[in-house]
Amino acid sequence: MKSSLLVLLLFFLILRAAHPQPKSEFAKADQMAASVPDSVAQDPGSLSSFFNARLPRQRDRVRAIYAWTATHIAYDVANMYTANASDNPAAVVLKTLSDRKAVCQGYAEVFRELCANCGIQSYVIHGYTRQNSVIAGLPHAWVVAVVDSLWYFFDPTWGSGYVENGRFVKRFTAEYFMVAPVRQIRSHMPYDPLWQCLFHFYTAADFYNGKPGSKTDTDRFMFADSIAAYLALTKEEQNAATLRRVEKNGIINNPLSEYARYLRQNSQVYATNREIDLRNREMERQRQVVYQFNVAVNHYNASVRLFGLYIDYYNHQFKPMKPEVVIRQMVDTCDRELKTAANLLAGVVMEDELLKRNMSDLAPNILDMQQKVREQQLFLRLYFDTAKPLRSDLFRKYSLFGVPLNR
Repeated sequence: MKSSLLVLLLFFLILRAAHPQPKSEFAKADQMAASVPDSVAQDPGSLSSFFNARLPRQRDRVRAIYAWTATHIAYDVANMYTANASDNPAAVVLKTLSDRKAVCQGYAEVFRELCANCGIQSYVIHGYTRQNSVIAGLPHAWVVAVVDSLWYFFDPTWGSGYVENGRFVKRFTAEYFMVAPVRQIRSHMPYDPLWQCLFHFYTAADFYNGKPGSKTDTDRFMFADSIAAYLALTKEEQNAATLRRVEKNGIINNPLSEYARYLRQNSQVYATNREIDLRNREMERQRQVVYQFNVAVNHYNASVRLFGLYIDYYNHQFKPMKPEVVIRQMVDTCDRELKTAANLLAGVVMEDELLKRNMSDLAPNILDMQQKVREQQLFLRLYFDTAKPLRSDLFRKYSLFGVPLNR
């Protein structure tokens, strides 16, 4: 009997050796994750480049990212009840890589950042979970990514181990790697139903019941198109759309209530910032108006000063004599300055009463000065058309502002 058992055992051993167990599809990716040098593990760009250079397949890169994140980051038990979601993902990534410990958001943000650097579309999802048939009271974060054109879920936090008696037990599992949406919804419920990535999404009540409500083909939800439309919105529009979906899907527990409150607070912040932005824009517009008015005044004043120089030269009967082109240019320059001032003033829309009065004073002054300049342009035409011996008879005295002193 013993001899027969020994022969049978040897037979199975020989058969096992003749037919070895197949290697995991991701053996190479797991090996790459385990062999990452510390010199590149502090920076997400360097770490991503390490995987990109060695793993051409997208699914292998995402596996290496999952394996590295789950095996090289420890769960921060001390902060599991106090950590709140951060609005600064970049800071979370750098801190997590530096400390090598984090709560769920740290795992998720590192995973997403590495995916982004490896050309993999991914998003951090916030929600709550079911563990051991019980709905957990803590918020949770995980990741959804598009791998080879299909949507999959990843939870590197749960893949890293578990907490037992207040201590983190490190135990890697691939159970939460590339999970299909229909399986993910059994344990992970996003606050925003958009990120269930299901054609028939669960309400909050459905998740508590452990099964979806009755749905028909007419209720089919094209989640990929809806996500694309959502991503095209502004941050404020995204916040409002998310709040609408969360409220419609049912707020039946504390994590959902807190998340909805967070979204409402964001709405108030966006509204306040929008009002501040509008006020700032109006102040900037008024500043530009004042600036444009002042520039118009400067051009007008320049014309008055130049015209005064011309009149002084005129009152000396153009002595000492200058070339004709120079004398004409003295008046033409005044004309150009006045035209510039008039054009600038035409584009000024005043609302301040003091500025309106200043504008109403400047406009007729420009017209008056333009009239005087035109008179001198006509005079110069006559002057240079007149024989030199007779030119002195054309002069009459003017004040520096172009007002005739003798008639």
